[in-house]
Amino acid sequence: MKLILYADIKEKRGDKLETLIKEKAAGIQTVRVSSITELSQTLCRPLHRITIAVVFLFSQKQIKELVQLKPVFDNIRIILVLSPRGNIPMAATLDLKPSFISFPDTENDDFDDILSVLRTIQSRTKEQPYQHRT
Repeated sequence: MKLILYADIKEKRGDKLETLIKEKAAGIQTVRVSSITELSQTLCRPLHRITIAVVFLFSQKQIKELVQLKPVFDNIRIILVLSPRGNIPMAATLDLKPSFISFPDTENDDFDDILSVLRTIQSRTKEQPYQHRT
């Protein structure tokens, strides 16, 4: 299974989640992008085989940009990670039709909720776990 992780390059929680996925969610290949342009380019490639998008959101501007990309998310499950500061209205995020929304309590969240959702999605997908070919 292949996952795209969208988080600002300065977002340390994105780094932490990426590391946890690699350590605790075997069989999930992670691609990290840090801009809307990178996200769009990756998802518009033919045969990208991305099943899940984990998206860190911190502003309404980001939501508006993501909603414009909504057609490229047609066959992709979206997991949203919202800012603990709570400055994003919930209604705006629902346009993206997320499979799961996480509200980390602190900057030191352990992301157990997201890892659990990823494992559930992985177990329900018929695709075999990703295996790196050399």
